[in-house]
Amino acid sequence: MILGVFINGFKSYAQTAYIHLCKNDKYKFTTIVGKNGTGKSAILEALNCYFKQGAWNTNRNSKNKAVFVNIVAIP
Repeated sequence: MILGVFINGFKSYAQTAYIHLCKNDKYKFTTIVGKNGTGKSAILEALNCYFKQGAWNTNRNSKNKAVFVNIVAIP
């Protein structure tokens, strides 16, 4: 179960951000809600790149060359 995601330099996330997805293993459903352009789709695309080792869509404004997506999970 994925608890959260660290994203840096991916699409709208120019700087390192932690996105909290779940409180604990008791909650089995997660929704991502927000205004247009806030990065909801970027979270899902980053997870897709992480699990499928796909192509990165980097942020052009990111000065940091350390682009990464890392998950925090319960085994």
